[in-house]
Amino acid sequence: MEALKQFEATEANLLKLQRLWDELKALFPAAVSLDHNPEYEDRARSFDSVLWALPAIDGWKPNLCPPDLDGVAATRIDLLELDEPLETARFEAALWSEGRQIGEYRFRLDQKRRALIRDVLLGAMDEFDTCLQSVEPVDTDLPTYTELKARPAWQRMRELANQIEVLLGSSVQKPPAWPIL
Repeated sequence: MEALKQFEATEANLLKLQRLWDELKALFPAAVSLDHNPEYEDRARSFDSVLWALPAIDGWKPNLCPPDLDGVAATRIDLLELDEPLETARFEAALWSEGRQIGEYRFRLDQKRRALIRDVLLGAMDEFDTCLQSVEPVDTDLPTYTELKARPAWQRMRELANQIEVLLGSSVQKPPAWPIL
């Protein structure tokens, strides 16, 4: 469970990292700009802080930083002077390309989570299946929902379903009717 808590914290930080990356892209000027942008700089510092907090997965974690406003402005001016549209297009395309590392990190995180939970998850699913098979059909005089809930097999199935939910987290897409118990 401690490892799952670490996965949840890492996933929350990964969501923050992606949100900050998207906000930085939205704040970035589309043309040469020599203006000071404190909002961009604050978000860049927040981005660096969240990135630093991510643990390495198998010795790897994203190595990226938001583009430097002044450096990009200087390069854009140089490219304007050279009048090389192809080089300008390549430069602009490369500005945010490092952001793909965030997706790579998410993939690796999901893979590690699946490996961690596999055996425990399969055991919980097997036990759920066994409990389900032990449920006896009821007569035409159906008990109320609260009477069904009180039966030990139903209680155990609810516990197992909750355990499975925690184990899966957000790493697996669940069907819309998932919360059935």
